Amino acid sequence: MKKYAKRFFALLLSLILATVTFRTSVFSKNVSVPCIDILIKPEAFQKMLLESNKGTEYPVSLTVDNISLPASVRTRGNSSYREGLITPAKRLPYEIIFEKNMNIGEIKNVSSLKLNNSFSLYRLIAEYTALKIYEHMGVPVSETEPVFISFNSVDYGLYLGIEDVDKTFIQKRFGADALQYGNLYKSVDITESTVIDENYFSTSFFGTLQFKCGNRDHKTLKAFLTAVETGGDFIQYLDIDKVIRFFACTAASGGTDTLLSTVHNVFLYENKGKISFIPWDLSLAFDCFDDNQSILPDDQFSTTNDFFDILMETDEYKEKYCAYIEEIRETFLNPDISTAFINDFLKSVGPFYSKDHSMIFDKKVTTDNITSGNSLVDGNILLAISETYRQLGEQITGEADHFYTPKNLYESVYSLYHEEDLFAYNGADFLNKIKNNYWKAHLFSSDGTMIIVCSFAVLLVFMFLSHGKSKGRRRKRR
Repeated sequence: MKKYAKRFFALLLSLILATVTFRTSVFSKNVSVPCIDILIKPEAFQKMLLESNKGTEYPVSLTVDNISLPASVRTRGNSSYREGLITPAKRLPYEIIFEKNMNIGEIKNVSSLKLNNSFSLYRLIAEYTALKIYEHMGVPVSETEPVFISFNSVDYGLYLGIEDVDKTFIQKRFGADALQYGNLYKSVDITESTVIDENYFSTSFFGTLQFKCGNRDHKTLKAFLTAVETGGDFIQYLDIDKVIRFFACTAASGGTDTLLSTVHNVFLYENKGKISFIPWDLSLAFDCFDDNQSILPDDQFSTTNDFFDILMETDEYKEKYCAYIEEIRETFLNPDISTAFINDFLKSVGPFYSKDHSMIFDKKVTTDNITSGNSLVDGNILLAISETYRQLGEQITGEADHFYTPKNLYESVYSLYHEEDLFAYNGADFLNKIKNNYWKAHLFSSDGTMIIVCSFAVLLVFMFLSHGKSKGRRRKRR
């Protein structure tokens, strides 16, 4: 008995220490918002917008917090680019390529910076939070911070600056000689214009992998893919602890467009025979409540990636995965901690958000609902994080099979914003989806059921009275 008591108190103490360390190492950092003015010739700027699908680089002069430096800029992205085109302000994603490695605020030693065009304040906070979860858990991940950009000294908007995953990224995290001993691959979308050559590797579990940089010795990758496909010993090729941490972070950040449920938005880096996973594009973090997404393989809600399912067949890995999720819950998603973090974040970005001219949703409605109200996604970020915290716990203990929208939290962004803004945000399919979810929730809530019953009762009374009148008219005719 004493032995178990000692273990319990040791575990409790370690959790307290981890929480305290976490508070001081991640959440105590002040969020900086660098201001980047992109000085570009007006005719070049217009051409970049008109031919934005080409992603052509244009030379520019940057002013970053009053420091000038040469660089180039281009449009970028897939779905975020297409969605940006239909926004009223043409809020496109950009990439800044520096002539030499630079420090941008708290993002140190980067060769290029991705500017993610978060369409709402909710999305910006959600993606930033998700990236910080990976960072906290020791998974190789891009550094990030919000940035305010302007073109030719005209305020444009609050973006999320994200370090690119490239040679500089790899060398910063794995050593100056890392590319001599390994290779970086990215899961990419294949289009009709893609020229498939020896730099592409088709897989069942990670989509199509494209070689990005390294020593071009692909033996480890090929052996790993063959082992996965044929049921061989693929674990020998993995940095298994980092891979499990990767999936735990992916699950805990509640994304719907990640390797947990799809085959893309991931980099694979192989170093001296061991492969790590690096996350990419977390713009749909904390978006899991409408899609029945599960954090564990499940027969009824089979939404998880097949590779992840195979990994979870080993009890040791499954236990470790659940333990890491629990650690994230208590040191990152815990409402007391996350509320303080989000409020501090909002204080930092608030003045810049008020100057944003290209985000879609009404600023007053957004400000009023970002930390209050009953809208889970694209509304109250604190509510989304606390619900993620609660529902992760339910799935680990077996009380629930998947994420879901609680009946008492059926308020939707459909009730907050104009339909034209929602269409501009993500197109007709998105608008129809949230409209249908909104009416389903209202019609089948207790209030909605009462409306249906009352309406049915009124219809019956109307039919009864109409029937009675028609009988009376028939009697008179007789």
